[in-house]
Amino acid sequence: MESGLIKKYLKYIGGLIVVILILQAVGYFIYKNVVPAALPEKNTQGQGVDLSPATVVFTGQPAPEKPFDFKGTLYLSLKKINGNFGLGIYTFNINGTVGSKFTTIFADRITKDGDYNISISPSVSSDGKKLAFARGKVSAQLLQIFTSDISGTNAQQITNTPDKYKREPVFNPSGKLIAYISHKTKSSANDPDPNIPESWSTYVTDLKGNVVKIAAGVNPIFSPDGKKLLILQNDGLHAFDIRVWTNPKHLGLVVKTVGGRASEQMKISVSTDGRMMSWSSENTMKVVVSHINSWDTFSISPFLVIKTKAYWSVFSPDGKYLAVDEWRKDSIDGTEYPVIMGYDLSNGKSVKLLTLISDDKSYLWFGAWK
Repeated sequence: MESGLIKKYLKYIGGLIVVILILQAVGYFIYKNVVPAALPEKNTQGQGVDLSPATVVFTGQPAPEKPFDFKGTLYLSLKKINGNFGLGIYTFNINGTVGSKFTTIFADRITKDGDYNISISPSVSSDGKKLAFARGKVSAQLLQIFTSDISGTNAQQITNTPDKYKREPVFNPSGKLIAYISHKTKSSANDPDPNIPESWSTYVTDLKGNVVKIAAGVNPIFSPDGKKLLILQNDGLHAFDIRVWTNPKHLGLVVKTVGGRASEQMKISVSTDGRMMSWSSENTMKVVVSHINSWDTFSISPFLVIKTKAYWSVFSPDGKYLAVDEWRKDSIDGTEYPVIMGYDLSNGKSVKLLTLISDDKSYLWFGAWK
């Protein structure tokens, strides 16, 4: 009888151990794959994950710290590391709603023959009604510029040109023109380094697909009145008069890069009202936020420096916040992954909006906040 009781207890303990192991496995899976939390959370030092805040330098007198009031929707293109869908476009709602905040706009299921569409680099028109993005079949190795309704319906191909690697389309203020960049991709050792801005070209197209090359360079930015276009070249930002967009005129260099060295990896964004600019540099590990003093002569005054490894940044619709795609490092296995941080532009304080630990950082485009 005593022997039977011991066996019974051993069986019970063995079953309990199995349950504990299963719970640990499920917990690890959630930690690695499920994002994000229902509400933004402050920077914390979590076991196995480095979430230490970036160093922030604020020029002037910062405003008192106050509760964050994020509103709107982020537009991103993502590719899951272990998923059944290819590179696609998603939205992320940050109004504090409960439950999953991701909505799929475009994401094709990966097929056995490899002939599925990828969709990248979304941006939104000024009125919030249209989406511009690059799209193409993997087998064709050719991306074209498309537009759609903001929900992803009524997709229409705009361009039909042979240059393979188009991306980062942006609407002009009226929504009648789209600027984008393009690269032929490396086909030989003699091709220019794709990290050099001048190895890319900036084009403008109307909605009928009539395309005009503006200049060599990347990161096109329309002025608030749509009369000028800024383009990043190796020595800095250049301005172009595009009042007659089919006959652009170079107005000159307006902002110099330090040492005359820029990179395609630099990303620049402008607030909705055209009064602020964010300029990230992965090489210098900085995001510099500036007031735009004038678009006529174009001058800027930096007021916030975020010392962090980052690429993309976008302003909130009301101009109060900046969302920044920063990179963090897992302290256990050393892998890097993106974290979207939200910064209060009145005092430089930040909170985490989104962790993308289960997404391939190489395919992240962070296009808009509307």
